[in-house]
Amino acid sequence: MKATYQNEEKDNKVGSKEPSKQLWIRRGESDIEYQRQAQVTWWSILGGLAVGVLLTQFPAIIENLNRAHWQLFLYFFASALFIILNWVNISWGSLVLRARLSIARSITTFFTGFSLSLLCLLVTKPSVWAFGVAFWILCGMAQDFVEFRMGVTLKSIWHEKKAFSNQVIQMGVFLFIAIFFGICLFLFPSQLLELIFILIVIAAAIFSFFSQHQIMERERKEGNIP
Repeated sequence: MKATYQNEEKDNKVGSKEPSKQLWIRRGESDIEYQRQAQVTWWSILGGLAVGVLLTQFPAIIENLNRAHWQLFLYFFASALFIILNWVNISWGSLVLRARLSIARSITTFFTGFSLSLLCLLVTKPSVWAFGVAFWILCGMAQDFVEFRMGVTLKSIWHEKKAFSNQVIQMGVFLFIAIFFGICLFLFPSQLLELIFILIVIAAAIFSFFSQHQIMERERKEGNIP
């Protein structure tokens, strides 16, 4: 048994005569590419699941349109925007950040995707959907905290703290709005209130898309990314 272990150790040395084993031992840029692809694939699976759940609600949306509850289509539309926004954030972040594969980041990514699936399942129930938005924002804040603790950016700690603080404030405002309207819609359900809330949500989503676009363009220039 001891002799077998020693032989395996000898074969696993970089100087081994077997080229295939040398390839497995080498470490470099390919490891970074693997971690990036693994995380994007992980999110793509979760995002695909959310899209599938959203599509199961499409017949119910059509039925509500026939009943003049057309504002529910906006909830369907907003859920789709959230899925796209999350995919862009994860994919771009995996490209420009030092986003190493970790248990903590995998867990927060899972719950972010899981919360989106819940949103998509609740598009015909605006009051519960609002609380689902709050849960999604909380998951996003947890993911930002994990990334901050991991030091995913290559900038100074001062820039990291400032960016993290601004992100927390922005998401905290959205969290408050979601909880506030969730309570209002639960206590005083009305189509007008549902419409006001979803218009605010869509405006916030468009603002997030615009902000993300500006960040991507700036980082594209700074990093000479094609």
